[in-house]
Amino acid sequence: MYAVEGNFGGTATFVLGAYNPATNFNLGTYGVDVEGGIVWAVLNHNSEFSVVPEPSTGSLAMGAGALLLIATLWRRRVSARAAMFGTDFR
Repeated sequence: MYAVEGNFGGTATFVLGAYNPATNFNLGTYGVDVEGGIVWAVLNHNSEFSVVPEPSTGSLAMGAGALLLIATLWRRRVSARAAMFGTDFR
């Protein structure tokens, strides 16, 4: 849900670019400044907002963690065999 949908009046209007107070002051105007990494909106209500990452971000983090765990366990196993038999099994 867009934050501007909670406004009392105004029309939701999207702008791609930085906020410009000379032209983007109308209630309901919102936009994304890609270069500055900023999301902005003209609101007339006070609410709590949060950023929710895409599900793919969590999957990527879990996959990287799983690979790190597998690499660590493999390394320990190889090191234990080398210590036990006096040779390197890599």
